[in-house]
Amino acid sequence: MIAVKMGQKDQARQFLQKALVKPNFSFLHAAEARTTLAGLGN
Repeated sequence: MIAVKMGQKDQARQFLQKALVKPNFSFLHAAEARTTLAGLGN
């Protein structure tokens, strides 16, 4: 989310993709991460 706020879209996309496949990633923040990732586009 820090990378998103800093405008580093490519890095943010990579971080979010990696986080969402980790089994111990917070389920409380998963929906926000998916929404943010979708908003970053390709």
